[in-house]
Amino acid sequence: MVKIGIAVLLDYLEPYKPLCNVNKDEQLCISMLGFFDKKTPPVEKELLFIGYASDLPANISVEHSIILICITNCNIPKAYFENPSIHLITLDSGAELIAVYNAVDSLFRDERRMKLATSKLFQSVIHDFSLQQMCDIGYELLGNPIVIVDNSLKNIAWTSNIEVDDPLWIEFNKTGGYLSNESLLLLTTQSEFKQDLNQSSPFIMSKGQLKHRRMINHIFVDQKVIGTMIVVESEKPFRETDSPIVGMIAKVLALEMKKNSFILYSKALAEEHFFKDLLDGMHDKGLVSEKLKTQHLVIKDNLYLLTIDISEFDRTYKTLQYFRELLDKMIFDCKSILYNDYIVIIIMHDNDIALSEAELERLTAFFKENNLYGGISRCFHDILDIRVHFDQAVTAAALSRRLKNENRLSFYKDVSVYHLLDLAAQKIDLKQLCHESLVKLIEYDRRNNTSYTQNLYQYLIHERNLAHTTLALHVHRNTLVYRINKIIEIIQVDLEDSDVRFQLLLTYKILDLLYH
Repeated sequence: MVKIGIAVLLDYLEPYKPLCNVNKDEQLCISMLGFFDKKTPPVEKELLFIGYASDLPANISVEHSIILICITNCNIPKAYFENPSIHLITLDSGAELIAVYNAVDSLFRDERRMKLATSKLFQSVIHDFSLQQMCDIGYELLGNPIVIVDNSLKNIAWTSNIEVDDPLWIEFNKTGGYLSNESLLLLTTQSEFKQDLNQSSPFIMSKGQLKHRRMINHIFVDQKVIGTMIVVESEKPFRETDSPIVGMIAKVLALEMKKNSFILYSKALAEEHFFKDLLDGMHDKGLVSEKLKTQHLVIKDNLYLLTIDISEFDRTYKTLQYFRELLDKMIFDCKSILYNDYIVIIIMHDNDIALSEAELERLTAFFKENNLYGGISRCFHDILDIRVHFDQAVTAAALSRRLKNENRLSFYKDVSVYHLLDLAAQKIDLKQLCHESLVKLIEYDRRNNTSYTQNLYQYLIHERNLAHTTLALHVHRNTLVYRINKIIEIIQVDLEDSDVRFQLLLTYKILDLLYH
């Protein structure tokens, strides 16, 4: 069963000067097309009958609606115009029966195609299909290959398992989605591609210097362009019905792409996509070099990554964008993107200081106010190493949260030992690595309500410097000397031995990790 509007049917029959006795806004339910003649009267419901006026029965009795397309090669009885059950469309006497049938059959097939497209796209939403699967469905419906590009014109999905005789298609298949600067210019210099980005309906781009025409449909989320759907006219000519199907596919793609936080929250800057590609694992030095040149990006000698965990944060577009703008202003000379569950800030300096004291102070206040945690990687010098240092910064942010860091911001260089212990904990029970004497001291403190464990820690981290330790503990020098001697008496270890001191400090780290 297909629903066809009277107005659409009249458009398809327009060459034959159609006239009708029903409201043009009405919808017809049709299951099949058929011919009527003197032996086969047009009396079945839900069939659209086509024939000559001379073959109409003089009298017809029907208890249901019937649909007739009649070529007026003679006068039609008045009763056919007056009967409200008869939907009658008359055509010019010069119309050919087969030509009319083919025109209506073309509409009938196009409507079935639209119904199939709607059903398949609806199913793709229900079953949470990927962009790739949606491209394959689009190819099945349109008969031409589809490419989805992000705002940097990188291909993020395309029809799979087909060969297309098109230089751009061949190039991005070889490079995994990237186009050279020359190829990008071929695409973007054509006036149609530069049409108003507020245009949400499909439009056709002429060949220009390319081999095939393309149908373009920008993809919108919350009135913001987040990508573009491109259909390549390589296998069959575009049809009028392609445009609404392309429009439907674009809307379904928007639903899927809306789930991607990077696409949704990006500022639509090419550099964001460049950094995302690097984080995703792009390692082609030649391609990276070309991207740096075309985007006029200057990468300084000393690089750091700051990641801010937003997994438990308000993810509304306005809030994240607002906070990202604040962070960009807090840190001198940086670039930022939203990647997975993190705001990622690429800090680029000529000196070897990641953050100034003022920047650290602002960030700490910002993190506390908004209940966020962050991590900063070690310094690196090659932008291709960004993924390794992203992992460092993510680890530092996670440890900052786990250790309940008061400042909420941890440098990987300061927590790398905890990272090492965390990895070791996957293989062994960390308690095995604890120095037994420190466990003994903890038990002594618990029984006697003393604080020797903390006193020993301060003494060790201040490298046994009495003056510095007394300042940290706010005690008199003689009091500290007495306590250290008491500690040595309790735990029976030689604090002059560097290995002993290392083992004790390592035990403090393990206990900190285990019991925070």
